[in-house]
Amino acid sequence: MKRFNLRNYITYIAFLVIFIFFAIVLHNKGFLTLANLMNIARQTTMISVMAIGMTFVLSSGEIDLSI
Repeated sequence: MKRFNLRNYITYIAFLVIFIFFAIVLHNKGFLTLANLMNIARQTTMISVMAIGMTFVLSSGEIDLSI
């Protein structure tokens, strides 16, 4: 049986803590509105796609950081 290792999930936990913090602090300012969440998704899409592509390039050993 595999043990639960918290170190494998620290990035996800940190993201959730930061998201919940801002959701509580900015509750009255519209942080959790659909328009704001869609705006965040639109702004991070291009960088996320490039980061995923670069992850495959770096993990295959072809060190190319030309983006």
